[in-house]
Amino acid sequence: MNKLQRLLLVGALTFSLIGCKEYKREYSEVKNENAIVSLHKYVPERTNIDFDFDGEISIDTDPAEYNIEFKGKIIFKLNNKQVFDRFQLEDLVDVSYREIHGKTYGRDGKTRYLEKDEIVGNEFVNAQKR
Repeated sequence: MNKLQRLLLVGALTFSLIGCKEYKREYSEVKNENAIVSLHKYVPERTNIDFDFDGEISIDTDPAEYNIEFKGKIIFKLNNKQVFDRFQLEDLVDVSYREIHGKTYGRDGKTRYLEKDEIVGNEFVNAQKR
């Protein structure tokens, strides 16, 4: 057995003993939570004009913002006109969301097992007035 073959064999054995890890992002079933509209702020479209020292003029436009925040155990901050238009400040709401789980799977031979499961975020689904 030459040096390259021994190195490949050692690498293959090490890989099979350690196993490979697999990371997946998975979503929970839809959950609900009571919340209150704690921010309801409209910022109109803005046009910015900049003058350069070289005499160059640049014009850009910032789109309108429809900022709304639902505050409960979890805080959801959105910039969404359709959601914004349905609520007023201090409305009581039922927020639907899904937890985002980061799951790490290990392998022991042919057996796959869950090594770690942590909540890495929440995804807003919908909100309704209570």
